[in-house]
Amino acid sequence: MPSQFLPSRTSWIRTVLAARSFRRLWLAQIASEVGDWAGRAALGVLVYERTGSAAAVGALAVALLAPYLGIAQVLTARLALRDPRKVMISADVLRAGALGAVALGPPIPVVFALVLVVGMATPPFEAMRSAAVPDTVPQELFDDAIRLSHLAADAAVVAGYLAGGLALAIAGPRPALAADAVSFVVSALLIRGVALTRHSQADTGLHPLTGLRLIAGDAVLRAYVAGFAVIGGMAITAEALAAVVVHQVGGSDGQVGVLAAAVSAATIGATLVFRSSGSDEAVLRRSGFLACAAGIAAALSFALGRSVVGIVPGYLAMGVVFAARIPGNRFLATRAPATVRALLFSTVQGTMALFQMLTPVVAGYAAGQIDPTYTLAACGALAAVAGAVVAGGRYTPNQAISSDGGTALP
Repeated sequence: MPSQFLPSRTSWIRTVLAARSFRRLWLAQIASEVGDWAGRAALGVLVYERTGSAAAVGALAVALLAPYLGIAQVLTARLALRDPRKVMISADVLRAGALGAVALGPPIPVVFALVLVVGMATPPFEAMRSAAVPDTVPQELFDDAIRLSHLAADAAVVAGYLAGGLALAIAGPRPALAADAVSFVVSALLIRGVALTRHSQADTGLHPLTGLRLIAGDAVLRAYVAGFAVIGGMAITAEALAAVVVHQVGGSDGQVGVLAAAVSAATIGATLVFRSSGSDEAVLRRSGFLACAAGIAAALSFALGRSVVGIVPGYLAMGVVFAARIPGNRFLATRAPATVRALLFSTVQGTMALFQMLTPVVAGYAAGQIDPTYTLAACGALAAVAGAVVAGGRYTPNQAISSDGGTALP
Protein backbone atom coordinates (compact mmCIF):
# COMPACT_ATOMS: atom_id res chain seq x y z
CA MET A 1 0.00 0.00 0.00
CA PRO A 2 1.47 3.42 -0.93
CA SER A 3 2.50 5.75 1.86
CA GLN A 4 0.02 8.42 2.87
CA PHE A 5 2.84 10.94 2.51
CA LEU A 6 3.90 10.10 -1.05
CA PRO A 7 2.77 12.49 -3.82
CA SER A 8 -0.19 11.25 -5.81
CA ARG A 9 -0.34 11.46 -9.58
CA THR A 10 -1.97 14.58 -10.95
CA SER A 11 -4.63 12.39 -12.54
CA TRP A 12 -6.73 12.83 -9.38
CA ILE A 13 -7.09 16.51 -10.23
CA ARG A 14 -8.37 15.72 -13.72
CA THR A 15 -10.74 13.12 -12.29
CA VAL A 16 -12.31 15.54 -9.84
CA LEU A 17 -12.54 18.37 -12.38
CA ALA A 18 -14.32 16.04 -14.80
CA ALA A 19 -17.40 16.45 -12.59
CA ARG A 20 -19.11 19.40 -14.31
CA SER A 21 -20.89 20.82 -11.26
CA PHE A 22 -17.80 20.62 -9.09
CA ARG A 23 -15.76 22.25 -11.83
CA ARG A 24 -18.17 25.18 -12.02
CA LEU A 25 -18.29 25.50 -8.22
CA TRP A 26 -14.49 25.34 -8.07
CA LEU A 27 -14.10 28.04 -10.73
CA ALA A 28 -16.70 30.16 -8.91
CA GLN A 29 -14.68 29.73 -5.71
CA ILE A 30 -11.53 30.93 -7.46
CA ALA A 31 -13.29 33.95 -9.00
CA SER A 32 -14.96 34.84 -5.70
CA GLU A 33 -11.89 34.46 -3.51
CA VAL A 34 -9.53 36.22 -5.91
CA GLY A 35 -12.03 39.10 -5.92
CA ASP A 36 -12.26 38.96 -2.12
CA TRP A 37 -8.50 39.20 -1.50
CA ALA A 38 -7.92 41.72 -4.30
CA GLY A 39 -10.75 43.79 -2.84
CA ARG A 40 -9.14 43.79 0.59
CA ALA A 41 -5.93 45.21 -0.86
CA ALA A 42 -7.80 47.89 -2.80
CA LEU A 43 -10.00 48.81 0.17
CA GLY A 44 -6.98 49.28 2.41
CA VAL A 45 -5.36 51.66 -0.06
CA LEU A 46 -8.61 53.57 -0.65
CA VAL A 47 -9.31 54.11 3.04
CA TYR A 48 -5.73 55.07 3.85
CA GLU A 49 -5.56 57.53 0.95
CA ARG A 50 -8.77 59.22 2.08
CA THR A 51 -8.22 59.18 5.85
CA GLY A 52 -4.47 58.93 6.38
CA SER A 53 -5.29 56.74 9.38
CA ALA A 54 -3.72 53.34 10.01
CA ALA A 55 -6.42 52.74 12.63
CA ALA A 56 -9.10 53.16 9.96
CA VAL A 57 -7.36 50.55 7.82
CA GLY A 58 -7.28 48.21 10.81
CA ALA A 59 -11.00 48.78 11.31
CA LEU A 60 -11.54 47.36 7.82
CA ALA A 61 -10.22 44.00 9.01
CA VAL A 62 -12.67 44.09 11.92
CA ALA A 63 -15.58 44.83 9.56
CA LEU A 64 -14.58 41.92 7.32
CA LEU A 65 -13.81 39.38 10.07
CA ALA A 66 -16.27 40.23 12.86
CA PRO A 67 -19.31 38.71 11.05
CA TYR A 68 -17.66 35.28 11.30
CA LEU A 69 -18.27 35.42 15.06
CA GLY A 70 -21.94 34.88 15.79
CA ILE A 71 -23.55 36.78 12.92
CA ALA A 72 -22.46 34.16 10.39
CA GLN A 73 -24.01 31.33 12.40
CA VAL A 74 -27.33 33.15 12.78
CA LEU A 75 -27.45 33.99 9.07
CA THR A 76 -26.47 30.47 8.00
CA ALA A 77 -29.07 28.91 10.31
CA ARG A 78 -31.75 31.16 8.82
CA LEU A 79 -30.62 30.44 5.27
CA ALA A 80 -30.55 26.66 5.77
CA LEU A 81 -34.12 26.59 4.43
CA ARG A 82 -33.00 28.13 1.14
CA ASP A 83 -31.51 26.62 -2.00
CA PRO A 84 -27.71 26.78 -1.45
CA ARG A 85 -27.19 27.99 -5.01
CA LYS A 86 -29.58 30.91 -4.52
CA VAL A 87 -27.83 31.83 -1.27
CA MET A 88 -24.42 31.83 -2.95
CA ILE A 89 -25.65 33.83 -5.95
CA SER A 90 -27.34 36.36 -3.65
CA ALA A 91 -24.13 36.72 -1.63
CA ASP A 92 -22.13 37.31 -4.81
CA VAL A 93 -24.62 39.90 -6.05
CA LEU A 94 -24.52 41.71 -2.69
CA ARG A 95 -20.73 41.79 -2.67
CA ALA A 96 -20.55 42.92 -6.29
CA GLY A 97 -23.05 45.69 -5.61
CA ALA A 98 -21.33 46.82 -2.41
CA LEU A 99 -17.84 46.97 -3.95
CA GLY A 100 -19.24 48.64 -7.06
CA ALA A 101 -20.83 51.28 -4.84
CA VAL A 102 -17.54 51.81 -2.95
CA ALA A 103 -15.84 52.35 -6.33
CA LEU A 104 -18.15 55.35 -6.89
CA GLY A 105 -16.45 57.18 -4.01
CA PRO A 106 -19.09 57.63 -1.28
CA PRO A 107 -18.26 59.21 2.11
CA ILE A 108 -16.06 57.13 4.42
CA PRO A 109 -18.91 56.17 6.82
CA VAL A 110 -20.82 54.80 3.82
CA VAL A 111 -17.69 52.94 2.70
CA PHE A 112 -17.51 51.19 6.08
CA ALA A 113 -21.22 50.34 5.93
CA LEU A 114 -20.73 48.78 2.49
CA VAL A 115 -17.64 46.89 3.68
CA LEU A 116 -19.74 45.48 6.51
CA VAL A 117 -22.24 44.24 3.89
CA VAL A 118 -19.37 42.48 2.12
CA GLY A 119 -18.22 41.03 5.45
CA MET A 120 -21.70 39.73 6.30
CA ALA A 121 -22.27 38.19 2.85
CA THR A 122 -18.97 36.29 2.72
CA PRO A 123 -19.39 33.76 5.60
CA PRO A 124 -22.75 32.36 4.35
CA PHE A 125 -21.30 32.08 0.83
CA GLU A 126 -18.26 30.18 2.10
CA ALA A 127 -20.33 27.95 4.37
CA MET A 128 -22.82 27.06 1.62
CA ARG A 129 -20.05 26.51 -0.93
CA SER A 130 -18.06 24.25 1.40
CA ALA A 131 -21.20 22.28 2.30
CA ALA A 132 -22.13 21.90 -1.38
CA VAL A 133 -18.78 20.39 -2.46
CA PRO A 134 -19.73 16.80 -1.44
CA ASP A 135 -23.01 17.22 -3.37
CA THR A 136 -21.17 17.81 -6.65
CA VAL A 137 -19.03 14.65 -6.79
CA PRO A 138 -19.45 10.91 -6.12
CA GLN A 139 -18.76 9.93 -2.52
CA GLU A 140 -15.43 8.30 -3.38
CA LEU A 141 -14.16 11.70 -4.62
CA PHE A 142 -15.12 13.65 -1.45
CA ASP A 143 -11.57 13.80 -0.10
CA ASP A 144 -9.93 14.86 -3.36
CA ALA A 145 -12.64 17.47 -4.04
CA ILE A 146 -12.12 19.02 -0.59
CA ARG A 147 -8.35 18.94 -1.08
CA LEU A 148 -8.59 20.64 -4.46
CA SER A 149 -10.90 23.28 -2.97
CA HIS A 150 -8.28 24.11 -0.36
CA LEU A 151 -5.55 24.30 -2.99
CA ALA A 152 -7.73 26.80 -4.86
CA ALA A 153 -8.26 28.81 -1.67
CA ASP A 154 -4.52 29.02 -0.95
CA ALA A 155 -3.72 29.93 -4.54
CA ALA A 156 -6.51 32.54 -4.56
CA VAL A 157 -4.89 34.40 -1.65
CA VAL A 158 -1.68 34.81 -3.63
CA ALA A 159 -3.46 35.52 -6.94
CA GLY A 160 -5.85 37.96 -5.27
CA TYR A 161 -3.10 40.03 -3.72
CA LEU A 162 -1.10 39.99 -6.97
CA ALA A 163 -4.15 40.95 -9.04
CA GLY A 164 -5.12 43.63 -6.55
CA GLY A 165 -1.61 45.04 -6.52
CA LEU A 166 -1.44 45.06 -10.32
CA ALA A 167 -4.84 46.76 -10.63
CA LEU A 168 -3.82 49.33 -8.02
CA ALA A 169 -0.56 50.05 -9.82
CA ILE A 170 -2.28 50.46 -13.19
CA ALA A 171 -5.54 52.21 -12.32
CA GLY A 172 -5.76 53.03 -8.61
CA PRO A 173 -8.16 51.78 -5.91
CA ARG A 174 -11.53 52.79 -7.37
CA PRO A 175 -11.14 51.08 -10.78
CA ALA A 176 -9.56 48.12 -8.97
CA LEU A 177 -12.66 47.78 -6.77
CA ALA A 178 -14.90 47.94 -9.85
CA ALA A 179 -12.89 45.08 -11.39
CA ASP A 180 -13.19 43.13 -8.13
CA ALA A 181 -16.97 43.57 -8.27
CA VAL A 182 -16.97 41.95 -11.72
CA SER A 183 -15.26 38.85 -10.28
CA PHE A 184 -18.28 38.26 -8.02
CA VAL A 185 -20.61 38.56 -11.01
CA VAL A 186 -18.54 35.88 -12.77
CA SER A 187 -18.83 33.66 -9.70
CA ALA A 188 -22.63 34.09 -9.62
CA LEU A 189 -22.94 33.18 -13.30
CA LEU A 190 -20.87 30.02 -12.80
CA ILE A 191 -22.94 28.92 -9.78
CA ARG A 192 -26.14 29.17 -11.83
CA GLY A 193 -25.05 26.06 -13.73
CA VAL A 194 -24.20 23.96 -10.63
CA ALA A 195 -26.37 20.88 -10.05
CA LEU A 196 -26.41 19.37 -6.54
CA THR A 197 -26.91 15.59 -6.62
CA ARG A 198 -28.07 15.24 -3.02
CA HIS A 199 -30.63 17.22 -1.07
CA SER A 200 -28.88 19.74 1.17
CA GLN A 201 -31.68 21.98 2.38
CA ALA A 202 -33.09 21.75 5.89
CA ASP A 203 -36.81 21.01 6.09
CA THR A 204 -37.16 23.08 9.27
CA GLY A 205 -35.25 26.00 10.72
CA LEU A 206 -31.95 25.35 12.49
CA HIS A 207 -30.82 26.82 15.79
CA PRO A 208 -27.57 28.83 15.48
CA LEU A 209 -26.00 26.62 18.18
CA THR A 210 -26.71 23.38 16.30
CA GLY A 211 -23.14 23.35 14.98
CA LEU A 212 -21.68 23.64 18.47
CA ARG A 213 -23.95 20.86 19.74
CA LEU A 214 -22.84 18.60 16.91
CA ILE A 215 -19.18 19.28 17.66
CA ALA A 216 -19.69 18.72 21.39
CA GLY A 217 -21.30 15.34 20.77
CA ASP A 218 -18.58 13.92 18.51
CA ALA A 219 -15.07 13.19 19.83
CA VAL A 220 -13.44 13.46 16.40
CA LEU A 221 -15.05 16.81 15.68
CA ARG A 222 -14.17 18.08 19.16
CA ALA A 223 -10.52 17.15 18.76
CA TYR A 224 -10.35 18.52 15.23
CA VAL A 225 -11.95 21.88 15.99
CA ALA A 226 -10.22 22.50 19.33
CA GLY A 227 -6.83 21.15 18.30
CA PHE A 228 -6.63 22.80 14.91
CA ALA A 229 -8.06 26.10 16.10
CA VAL A 230 -4.97 26.31 18.31
CA ILE A 231 -2.66 24.93 15.62
CA GLY A 232 -4.02 27.30 12.97
CA GLY A 233 -3.71 30.24 15.34
CA MET A 234 -0.04 29.45 15.91
CA ALA A 235 0.63 29.20 12.16
CA ILE A 236 -1.14 32.44 11.25
CA THR A 237 0.86 34.25 13.93
CA ALA A 238 4.07 33.57 12.03
CA GLU A 239 2.68 35.50 9.05
CA ALA A 240 1.36 38.29 11.26
CA LEU A 241 4.75 38.86 12.93
CA ALA A 242 6.85 38.53 9.76
CA ALA A 243 7.66 42.25 9.61
CA VAL A 244 8.71 42.29 13.29
CA VAL A 245 10.93 39.22 12.93
CA VAL A 246 12.59 40.47 9.72
CA HIS A 247 13.43 43.74 11.46
CA GLN A 248 14.86 41.89 14.44
CA VAL A 249 17.22 39.70 12.38
CA GLY A 250 18.40 42.61 10.23
CA GLY A 251 16.51 41.82 7.03
CA SER A 252 14.93 44.19 4.50
CA ASP A 253 11.29 45.12 3.99
CA GLY A 254 11.16 43.13 0.76
CA GLN A 255 11.98 39.95 2.65
CA VAL A 256 8.73 40.20 4.62
CA GLY A 257 6.86 39.12 1.48
CA VAL A 258 9.31 36.25 0.97
CA LEU A 259 8.54 34.84 4.41
CA ALA A 260 4.76 35.20 3.92
CA ALA A 261 5.06 33.52 0.50
CA ALA A 262 7.04 30.69 2.12
CA VAL A 263 4.06 29.89 4.36
CA SER A 264 1.64 29.78 1.40
CA ALA A 265 4.03 27.75 -0.76
CA ALA A 266 4.58 25.17 1.98
CA THR A 267 0.83 24.95 2.64
CA ILE A 268 0.14 24.24 -1.04
CA GLY A 269 2.99 21.72 -1.28
CA ALA A 270 1.94 19.85 1.85
CA THR A 271 -1.68 19.75 0.67
CA LEU A 272 -0.58 18.10 -2.58
CA VAL A 273 1.53 15.53 -0.75
CA PHE A 274 -0.56 14.67 2.31
CA ARG A 275 -3.67 12.68 1.41
CA SER A 276 -6.73 12.12 3.57
CA SER A 277 -7.61 8.53 2.69
CA GLY A 278 -8.56 6.06 5.43
CA SER A 279 -10.92 6.27 8.37
CA ASP A 280 -11.69 9.59 10.02
CA GLU A 281 -9.81 8.50 13.12
CA ALA A 282 -6.69 7.58 11.10
CA VAL A 283 -6.80 10.86 9.19
CA LEU A 284 -7.11 12.82 12.44
CA ARG A 285 -4.15 11.03 14.00
CA ARG A 286 -1.96 11.52 10.91
CA SER A 287 -2.92 15.21 10.77
CA GLY A 288 -2.00 15.62 14.43
CA PHE A 289 1.30 13.85 13.89
CA LEU A 290 2.11 16.09 10.90
CA ALA A 291 1.30 19.24 12.91
CA CYS A 292 3.44 17.97 15.80
CA ALA A 293 6.46 17.18 13.63
CA ALA A 294 6.23 20.45 11.69
CA GLY A 295 5.70 22.42 14.91
CA ILE A 296 8.90 20.97 16.39
CA ALA A 297 10.80 21.85 13.21
CA ALA A 298 9.44 25.41 13.32
CA ALA A 299 10.31 25.82 17.00
CA LEU A 300 13.90 24.72 16.42
CA SER A 301 14.31 26.98 13.39
CA PHE A 302 12.99 30.07 15.17
CA ALA A 303 14.95 29.34 18.34
CA LEU A 304 18.26 28.86 16.52
CA GLY A 305 17.89 31.12 13.47
CA ARG A 306 19.49 34.55 13.66
CA SER A 307 19.09 35.65 10.04
CA VAL A 308 16.33 35.67 7.44
CA VAL A 309 17.85 32.60 5.81
CA GLY A 310 17.95 30.90 9.19
CA ILE A 311 14.23 31.41 9.86
CA VAL A 312 12.94 30.56 6.37
CA PRO A 313 12.76 26.85 7.36
CA GLY A 314 10.60 27.90 10.31
CA TYR A 315 8.18 29.69 8.00
CA LEU A 316 8.09 26.70 5.65
CA ALA A 317 7.38 24.45 8.63
CA MET A 318 4.57 26.75 9.75
CA GLY A 319 3.05 26.39 6.28
CA VAL A 320 3.03 22.62 6.80
CA VAL A 321 1.48 23.15 10.26
CA PHE A 322 -1.30 25.16 8.62
CA ALA A 323 -1.82 22.49 5.93
CA ALA A 324 -2.22 19.75 8.55
CA ARG A 325 -5.75 20.95 9.27
CA ILE A 326 -6.94 20.53 5.67
CA PRO A 327 -7.54 16.73 5.53
CA GLY A 328 -9.84 17.04 8.55
CA ASN A 329 -12.30 19.18 6.63
CA ARG A 330 -13.76 15.94 5.32
CA PHE A 331 -15.16 15.34 8.82
CA LEU A 332 -17.54 18.24 8.32
CA ALA A 333 -19.07 16.30 5.43
CA THR A 334 -18.79 12.72 6.69
CA ARG A 335 -19.88 13.19 10.29
CA ALA A 336 -22.86 15.50 9.86
CA PRO A 337 -26.22 15.35 8.08
CA ALA A 338 -26.19 17.14 4.74
CA THR A 339 -28.90 19.46 6.06
CA VAL A 340 -26.61 20.95 8.74
CA ARG A 341 -23.28 20.92 6.91
CA ALA A 342 -23.39 24.61 6.06
CA LEU A 343 -24.06 25.59 9.68
CA LEU A 344 -21.32 23.24 10.88
CA PHE A 345 -18.87 24.77 8.40
CA SER A 346 -19.90 28.24 9.57
CA THR A 347 -19.39 27.31 13.22
CA VAL A 348 -15.93 25.91 12.51
CA GLN A 349 -15.05 28.99 10.45
CA GLY A 350 -16.07 31.20 13.36
CA THR A 351 -14.01 29.21 15.85
CA MET A 352 -10.94 29.25 13.62
CA ALA A 353 -11.38 32.98 12.92
CA LEU A 354 -11.58 33.74 16.65
CA PHE A 355 -8.26 32.04 17.35
CA GLN A 356 -6.66 33.56 14.26
CA MET A 357 -7.73 37.01 15.45
CA LEU A 358 -6.70 36.62 19.10
CA THR A 359 -3.46 34.66 18.80
CA PRO A 360 -1.50 37.28 16.78
CA VAL A 361 -2.59 39.96 19.26
CA VAL A 362 -1.32 37.97 22.25
CA ALA A 363 1.83 36.90 20.42
CA GLY A 364 2.43 40.47 19.26
CA TYR A 365 2.34 41.66 22.86
CA ALA A 366 4.70 38.84 23.88
CA ALA A 367 7.08 39.71 21.03
CA GLY A 368 7.28 43.24 22.39
CA GLN A 369 8.35 41.94 25.79
CA ILE A 370 10.77 39.19 24.73
CA ASP A 371 12.71 38.15 21.65
CA PRO A 372 10.25 37.93 18.66
CA THR A 373 11.92 34.80 17.26
CA TYR A 374 11.58 33.10 20.64
CA THR A 375 7.90 34.08 20.59
CA LEU A 376 7.50 32.27 17.26
CA ALA A 377 9.51 29.35 18.64
CA ALA A 378 6.95 29.14 21.46
CA CYS A 379 4.16 29.20 18.86
CA GLY A 380 5.79 26.28 17.05
CA ALA A 381 6.13 24.38 20.32
CA LEU A 382 2.46 24.99 21.20
CA ALA A 383 1.43 23.77 17.75
CA ALA A 384 3.51 20.64 18.34
CA VAL A 385 1.87 20.02 21.71
CA ALA A 386 -1.62 20.49 20.26
CA GLY A 387 -0.74 18.16 17.38
CA ALA A 388 0.53 15.52 19.82
CA VAL A 389 -2.70 15.75 21.82
CA VAL A 390 -4.76 15.28 18.67
CA ALA A 391 -2.60 12.40 17.46
CA GLY A 392 -2.76 10.62 20.81
CA GLY A 393 -6.47 11.01 21.51
CA ARG A 394 -9.00 8.20 21.83
CA TYR A 395 -11.78 8.28 19.25
CA THR A 396 -14.80 6.13 18.59
CA PRO A 397 -15.24 4.55 15.15
CA ASN A 398 -16.93 6.77 12.56
CA GLN A 399 -20.70 6.65 12.38
CA ALA A 400 -22.40 5.14 9.36
CA ILE A 401 -23.18 7.55 6.55
CA SER A 402 -26.91 7.94 6.01
CA SER A 403 -28.64 8.15 2.65
CA ASP A 404 -28.52 11.96 2.64
CA GLY A 405 -24.74 11.97 2.81
CA GLY A 406 -24.37 12.57 6.54
CA THR A 407 -24.88 10.93 9.89
CA ALA A 408 -27.57 11.24 12.51
CA LEU A 409 -27.12 13.97 15.06
CA PRO A 410 -25.83 12.69 18.41
